[in-house]
Amino acid sequence: MKSKITQTDAVNQVGLYKSHNNEITIITDPRESMAKYIREGDLEKAVDILSDIYKLAESMHPLYPLYSYKPIKIGGGIHFEHIPANEAVAKSNPISYKGSLTLKSKDFLEGETVSEYMWRKYYSQETIDIDVKYLETWIGETLIENSLGIEQTALKDGKWSIVPSNLPAPIKSKLVFIEGGNEIVVLDYLEIGVVGTDSTTGDIIIGNLNQLKCPINISFVIPKSFSLEDILKTPTKFKFKIREEFLGKVFAEKTLQLFIYSVLKNLRMELIDIERQKMLFSASQITFEDLGELEEVKERMNFLDVLYRIEKYFNVELTLPEKITDEDDENIEILLSVVEEKEVIRTFKDLSLNINEKQALELLVNDIKESAFMLTATIIKEIELFGVKFPKLNGDYKIENIATKFPGKVKKKLEAFDEGDIVKVQFKPGTRNEIITKYYL
Repeated sequence: MKSKITQTDAVNQVGLYKSHNNEITIITDPRESMAKYIREGDLEKAVDILSDIYKLAESMHPLYPLYSYKPIKIGGGIHFEHIPANEAVAKSNPISYKGSLTLKSKDFLEGETVSEYMWRKYYSQETIDIDVKYLETWIGETLIENSLGIEQTALKDGKWSIVPSNLPAPIKSKLVFIEGGNEIVVLDYLEIGVVGTDSTTGDIIIGNLNQLKCPINISFVIPKSFSLEDILKTPTKFKFKIREEFLGKVFAEKTLQLFIYSVLKNLRMELIDIERQKMLFSASQITFEDLGELEEVKERMNFLDVLYRIEKYFNVELTLPEKITDEDDENIEILLSVVEEKEVIRTFKDLSLNINEKQALELLVNDIKESAFMLTATIIKEIELFGVKFPKLNGDYKIENIATKFPGKVKKKLEAFDEGDIVKVQFKPGTRNEIITKYYL
């Protein structure tokens, strides 16, 4: 028996002829088709349907085939992005926007124009929050009206701001002073670029603030300008200081003193682009307050140079204390003698030694008596400088001309000497009062 099917209000009209009572399924929603194919495991057909839907969405663009829509998901909805057919179309019919906006930010400086404000925010790399009142999308001369466009979605639900583009890459340079045609290199590598703006004047700050491994922070404050090369030609203010984390470090302090020395000598300073071997700027006179006297600076430089050589030889890093003690000075002299492989010569008036061997006492009393003789010994020296412990040093020292100060007392102590006793013997200089010591690792 045949079934009769009647459709009166339907989009699709279906006719059945000789169906032999076969089961027939009618689907008009592509989602139902995809679900059916997925249930049956036929993913290729499901993907084909999805592809057809995307192609249909692309063709909905009013300028199709020059432009098409690309469906993208934002939040819980689907919106459309404009995609040109090729690069030539993008150039001949570019996308542009027209609208009205107001700045949310209210941090204008006194007398600052909108243009100056925008440049200041660019140099300081600050984002500007804005309110967009309306926004139109144009492709070429055609106004695109689509409430599901990504622009309209952003206008309705998004947060709008102007994000500055990246600043130009820093210029790799070196800072030198010129003396008699020769370069005194203060810093052999600097990364100089725009680092911000003055919060009160809006002037641009150029420097190496972002070069964190450099112990010295230099900066220039210059009037507003749009070209890094131009503004480096006319610096108006200059700063040179040790970064806080490098305060007291020998190399940083050494570099600062070399800079001060060059300024005190009124040498010409130059900042040189090391990649193009081009001078960025030159300054003949630099003024700083409380630089000290030239001779004091030279003495400080020599002291720091000694510490720097010790650091490199022993592979340590020293941090200068607030006060250098006499013991520090003695230890520095010993460490430097190891670096230079030289002897340490010191004078003495009196010398005392503890002797625990009877044979040595007999030698002092019977053979040497009051006549001068040479005394040699080997010691082990432990040194700690500015909180840094150094490897143990061996020391061979000798006194070329020495005499027993009270031989009679030594004789009496020898007569009463028992095994294990320690006798303190005092000596006096002979014709020379020098102790010569050679220290080594």
